[in-house]
Amino acid sequence: MAGELYINNRLIDIDQALPFPLTFNISDIRDVSARKGNKSKTITIPGTNSNSAIFRSIFLLTYSDETTSTNSAFLDFDPSIKATARYYNSGILEFNGIAQLQECTLVDGVWSFDITLVSDTIDYIGRLNKIKINELDFSEYDHALTKANQFETWSGFNQVNGVSTPIKSGTNWDGLGYYYGLIDYGYRHHIAHDQFDCDEIPPQIFVYQILKKLFEYAGITWSSTFLESQRFKRLLMAYYGGLFPTITLAQSLNDSVYGTENNNASGFIINGTTTQPSSSICFWNDTNTIDIVDATITSDPISQVVTSSPLVINAGSDGVYNFEYNGRHQLDVSFSASILQYFIAEFYVLILKNGVVISTDLIYTDTANNILGNYSMSFSFNYNRQVNCSINDNITFQVNLQIRQAQSIGFTGNLTRTIELQSTGVNVNFIKAVQELQPGGTVAIGSFLPDMTGDVFLKGLTTMFNFMIKPSVSDATVLEIEPLADFYNSSQDALNWT
Repeated sequence: MAGELYINNRLIDIDQALPFPLTFNISDIRDVSARKGNKSKTITIPGTNSNSAIFRSIFLLTYSDETTSTNSAFLDFDPSIKATARYYNSGILEFNGIAQLQECTLVDGVWSFDITLVSDTIDYIGRLNKIKINELDFSEYDHALTKANQFETWSGFNQVNGVSTPIKSGTNWDGLGYYYGLIDYGYRHHIAHDQFDCDEIPPQIFVYQILKKLFEYAGITWSSTFLESQRFKRLLMAYYGGLFPTITLAQSLNDSVYGTENNNASGFIINGTTTQPSSSICFWNDTNTIDIVDATITSDPISQVVTSSPLVINAGSDGVYNFEYNGRHQLDVSFSASILQYFIAEFYVLILKNGVVISTDLIYTDTANNILGNYSMSFSFNYNRQVNCSINDNITFQVNLQIRQAQSIGFTGNLTRTIELQSTGVNVNFIKAVQELQPGGTVAIGSFLPDMTGDVFLKGLTTMFNFMIKPSVSDATVLEIEPLADFYNSSQDALNWT
């Protein structure tokens, strides 16, 4: 079956001799690290009568019958118009996005249209180059380095939040957590050459677990028989070699910054007042307020803090840091009249490295449903996010309060709304992670992952297993992932990708 391109649900004539560059789900995900911004492809469409008529109606082409080399038959069009676009190859949907007309060209008396196809789905993949796999949060697997904790992994158990927890059912592994497989890295052993002590065995992390956390970070999931197979769930990423990490607790304390969050001069980290006319039902504009974190510094042994208001940190050494933001906020939303109120409050923390947002995490949320009059709520939270830094990386933090879907009922006149968010005893700590194999010490398994961005990690898996990756037709946040060989199975075993 030939390839078929639909723009605004209308079939477009395409030149079959033209290499149609829409296999981005294979080729571009193999090299997603080269992407910049939205993924787009520019292709040339022949100016057939059918295409001309379709494009005139979609892109508001101004048409003239004159077709000389000096006078365009298409005098004008609107390049801002975005039309839906789908491309099928042998009945398989390979592209689902938008199309924009860029240029009408006359070459040797033959007209053609240059259109750009932009995929929104690929942007989910692009997010993966903003985080390194050793920045993912594996803190629930922190555990003491003991022989008992190493031995239990061989029977399918992990320490999860300090509790011995099964990571397999029967003979089937879940693909979650860590494992202490015996690998001889060639180091000199403390005891006989054929024996290992507990501090000579670094942990390995299940690849399924790493990929799962990466996809959660990007806001996507997968649908895959292969990824749910035991072959994949048993796959481990071993320590990448070289000397074991040797950042002790003493070094961590020396290379860390500790502080407490400051309210602004108003006495709040976020506050503001808005007034608007109200009828029986008043729909408020969504509030999206960002504040840069200020702090009082209580410890900074190697002078990493550039300024405390706003808080700017230059990392004093290479390695993984833990940003801790924990304490309590008091949120008050008051109104000039005691009437029924509805809204959703969401609070986010953003981490920026060298001016680029590398994480945006929801810390707490609440729904004010049928509240009579003012709203008041206290939120306690304990947030932790790992950040992989090179020396002199510039780190800043922001908080974002969003009030959404807000409405007031039962009042006529000018209604005033005041929002106040106060910080109380909130710790703002930037702690160098302990990274060592010390008997009885704490093992942070993320410390034993390579300094690799998420897009490179996914590219490696795609190359290893020759993955075909495409968005689900019904939900673009679900990626359907299978080895390409599965497309060549017999008809009764073929996958139905429609």
